[in-house]
Amino acid sequence: MMKSRTLVRLGLAAAFAANLTSFAHAGRIAVPVGTSPQEIVDLAAEGDVVVLEAGEHRGPIRVARKVTVEGEKGAILIGSGKGSVITL
Repeated sequence: MMKSRTLVRLGLAAAFAANLTSFAHAGRIAVPVGTSPQEIVDLAAEGDVVVLEAGEHRGPIRVARKVTVEGEKGAILIGSGKGSVITL
């Protein structure tokens, strides 16, 4: 139990450190299938490029800052069936 808590803490610390460097300058942020594109867009810094990897992603998404949202070949953003899939 203690070992798993230590691993979780180390993982969270590494993720936090990685995010600090990504906010220091604009970068490309990959969104794997199964990850919320909205959460990634919300975390992205102005000037970042959010790239949806090939596969189906669940929308809708709302882009409220200066970021670029791209899709790799084969990336599909699926809406809820009502309203807009992407709102800028």
